[in-house]
Amino acid sequence: MTIRLQRLRAAGALVSVAALLLVASCSEPAPSQEDIAVERVVYSVRGQITQLPSDDSPASEFRVYHEPIPEFLATWPDGPAGMNSMDMPFAIGDGVSIAGYERGQIVRLEFEVEYDATSGAIRDYAVTNLELLDPSTELVFGKVEERSKADDAASP
Repeated sequence: MTIRLQRLRAAGALVSVAALLLVASCSEPAPSQEDIAVERVVYSVRGQITQLPSDDSPASEFRVYHEPIPEFLATWPDGPAGMNSMDMPFAIGDGVSIAGYERGQIVRLEFEVEYDATSGAIRDYAVTNLELLDPSTELVFGKVEERSKADDAASP
């Protein structure tokens, strides 16, 4: 009887596992990265190159200390707005070259932010355009100016 009881228990466990696998296979598959709806927004900002990628240092990256970006959205479409000046790493988008650029140069860059349209979270961002500015260009670093909703309502 003991062997028969063990076999019954093993068969019951096997049926339970099979049922769980069947239920799991009937559920909706997780969306692939390509299937997730996105919103893309392009921001423009001026700044100074602080680092360029180097073959000698694999951890190096393209970094720019940029001016404030008042219209930047932390989340899509109605998250907190504004990004203070900061030294920020940027991925370089397709078709953009940083060849010939040097640390310390003043640039204007456009970067595209890809937001997850469902959660609003930032999925990715990259430089889509890079332009060298005159070395005498005066940059203004600091915080995004605080604006109240009353200020926004009074704006034309």
